[in-house]
Amino acid sequence: MRPPMGHRTSPPASLSTMSCVDVLVPVALDQTYSYRVPGDLELSAGDIVSVPLGVRSATGVVWKDHVAINPRLHNRLRDIEEKLDLPPLKPELRHTLLVGNAASHLAFAASANNDPLVTLQALALRATVLANSPSSLFLSATAHDKLHHTKQATDLYKQFLSVANGQFPDEEWEARHRLITLEHMK
Repeated sequence: MRPPMGHRTSPPASLSTMSCVDVLVPVALDQTYSYRVPGDLELSAGDIVSVPLGVRSATGVVWKDHVAINPRLHNRLRDIEEKLDLPPLKPELRHTLLVGNAASHLAFAASANNDPLVTLQALALRATVLANSPSSLFLSATAHDKLHHTKQATDLYKQFLSVANGQFPDEEWEARHRLITLEHMK
């Protein structure tokens, strides 16, 4: 029997007693994923866990504990597989990851909006907390290239090509051809 219109029902007992956490996993999306915490497991922010992600398992970091879940979505949640026997990430390190991630997103957005100065500023901020990646080297090279900083662009394209290893075929093609062009400009 349905309750009268306007009458609110409380969520099922299992939902109200369920503990959930947000987990940051290493995927290209800038978001956390919510998971149920099995009753025998105690988790807090910073703990390293194994979680189901699609058809595979992934290692992630508990980003936020005691998360409120939309009652209509609770049936889509999956359980944390296990808490790994590793020390938790300290809050400072989690903050560092956030700063690096935010700077990376800013650099990509600035590059897409053809703003090489902001791209370089964001990459400089990123470099204070994260090591260079092939993507950051390529963005830096293209930003210097747009600013006609031939020597820096050439050096960065070469660094990018030395670490890309065929993982970025379109960018590698562009870097090789920009190097040819830059050589002719000398």
